[in-house]
Amino acid sequence: PNTPAGSYTVVYQIEDKLNPGPTKQATITITVDAPAMVAANDTGSANGLTGGTVVANVLANDTYNGNPATLNDVSLSQISTSNPNVTLDPATGKVNVAPNTPAGSYTVVYQIEDKLNPGQNKLATITITVDAPAMVAANDTGSANGLTGGTAVANVLANDTYNGNPATLNDVTLSQISTSNPNVTLNPATGKVNVAPNTPAGSYTVVYQIEDKLNSGKTKQATITITVDAPAMLAANDTGSANGMTGGTAVANVLANDAYNGNPATLNDVTLSQVSTSNPKVTLDPATGKVNVAPNTPAGNYTVVYQIEDKLNPGHTKQATITVTVSTGTIAALPDTGTILGFFGGTIDMNILANDLYNSSNQATVNNVTITQLSTENPKINIDPTNGKVIVQPRTLPGVYTINYQITDKLNIDNKAVTTVVITIPNWITDLTVTKTANKTGVEVGENISYTITVKNIGTATVLAGRAIVLNETLPAGLDNVTYVATGGTYSAIANTFTVNADVDAGQSVSLIVNGTVNANYTQNEIINSVT
Repeated sequence: PNTPAGSYTVVYQIEDKLNPGPTKQATITITVDAPAMVAANDTGSANGLTGGTVVANVLANDTYNGNPATLNDVSLSQISTSNPNVTLDPATGKVNVAPNTPAGSYTVVYQIEDKLNPGQNKLATITITVDAPAMVAANDTGSANGLTGGTAVANVLANDTYNGNPATLNDVTLSQISTSNPNVTLNPATGKVNVAPNTPAGSYTVVYQIEDKLNSGKTKQATITITVDAPAMLAANDTGSANGMTGGTAVANVLANDAYNGNPATLNDVTLSQVSTSNPKVTLDPATGKVNVAPNTPAGNYTVVYQIEDKLNPGHTKQATITVTVSTGTIAALPDTGTILGFFGGTIDMNILANDLYNSSNQATVNNVTITQLSTENPKINIDPTNGKVIVQPRTLPGVYTINYQITDKLNIDNKAVTTVVITIPNWITDLTVTKTANKTGVEVGENISYTITVKNIGTATVLAGRAIVLNETLPAGLDNVTYVATGGTYSAIANTFTVNADVDAGQSVSLIVNGTVNANYTQNEIINSVT
């Protein structure tokens, strides 16, 4: 056993036992055959990332002398390998793949050599398939506030796997394939998906790729869906007030109590617009946020509906209502007095509004109030409502007369005030002359005599009809049967007054004729009649 193969000779001799001495020799030629060896090809596979033993023993299917070859029988050696990471261990027969070996098909050529017969060898080939690690790129979702932006996905690899484990940037290379909005991007150095500030609200997609660092060109893609939210907006109702007469700003800024993304809204964030107003004199200024009330706006409660629209997201709007209370100013009507000569009448040099107040401190005028005469104690004394003057008709009798009047706010007809005007008409001063003539210069007892008394108006004032002229007349004692004949009026002997029937204008006169009979007691010197 264990004789090396070869051709061997054995020279042998035969000697005759009967006749010792004589001999013959011959040669035996022996051929010793080497054991038959078979080196069979092998195959195996391994994960390129982790590596490992792909063939436990290349001799397992090799034979030596018809039996399974063993390292007792043969020497193993690696002849060649197509990848230095794929090698044969001659001490064990194992074929090993080193970790981080790129995927592919590799070959190792090995040799078995007969230990008994060095130089007798056989070659075989081991074909090794190195598999790439399995990769899964899973879709992702995230969200961010469009105004502030920020990180919508912390790491897109968090749900991706590499060789059955969570993928990392040590294993794969990240790249962004596409984005539906340039403001929504993948950072390949971190795996974060970032949303830039001031990104309009909407749903955006980013397609990304993971590429096996060990096996370039092996890739997987997935889609990230990012929801960008519009900033929250709040339009809060407002209230304000203004004086309707002067007008002014009722609300300084409607945005003061509105919110945008949790902060006070400003015109940098939103666009203001007026949706409606219940009075065209109460309006919103969209450039400032002020609510203005125009001068001469009637008192009342008015509403303005306004809208704020997100500048970042047109069409994203909120509405609110502004309630504006327009107040009326105080008006005050104060008493007035005036004097005028009633005979001539005319317009008193005064204006009843001169001391009346409008809007608390301003003078009332016919531009802002309406004058209404409520009553007058003399129909000849009236207020002209167009100018506030008091007009007295000519020949208004002397006296003190009261007119009640009202002023009404033209802007707010329920805003009223009432007062009085007291007008004094002083007594007239008339200029009269009186003359008396007799129809005789001498008389006898029993004769009749007449005296004509004439009163003439030589002034400018008229003696009105029905007014009495007082005569101071003394009749002589020597007259009987005295009678009176009045022209233009009526004479009262008891009162000694002459009451005119009609107006006695300047230059006109009335007369009274006194008739009498001279009695027996007549004394010529006593027939004297005087009048004033």
